[in-house]
Amino acid sequence: MRATCTATAISFRGSQGTWPQVRDRLNSLLRGWGSYFNHGTRQVAYRAVNDYVYHSVRRFLRRRHKVRSLGTRRFNDEVVHGGYGVLRLRPFPLVRCRQPGGEASRKAGCRESARPVR
Repeated sequence: MRATCTATAISFRGSQGTWPQVRDRLNSLLRGWGSYFNHGTRQVAYRAVNDYVYHSVRRFLRRRHKVRSLGTRRFNDEVVHGGYGVLRLRPFPLVRCRQPGGEASRKAGCRESARPVR
């Protein structure tokens, strides 16, 4: 997948910058890919990018901190995305308007009736 290759090439290989610099570049890249995948079915794409980014960041931090193990305990998912501030791509939930009767509307504008097709 192109997003994963780009994330590795830009953010991790031979990076000598501080962690905030690397993180900001990575988050900028992830925001762009999130916008790119925002159309259509995005759950599978987001999951693939999130998994790849997590493993790449964990590998990067493990090498930078000279951790001999896999680093899964020290750099778990919550720590990478929470404490270290790496962006996690999430699909926005589909919001449906509710009519006064409690049913979801399929009409345009939710409060307005859809224009009839002529």
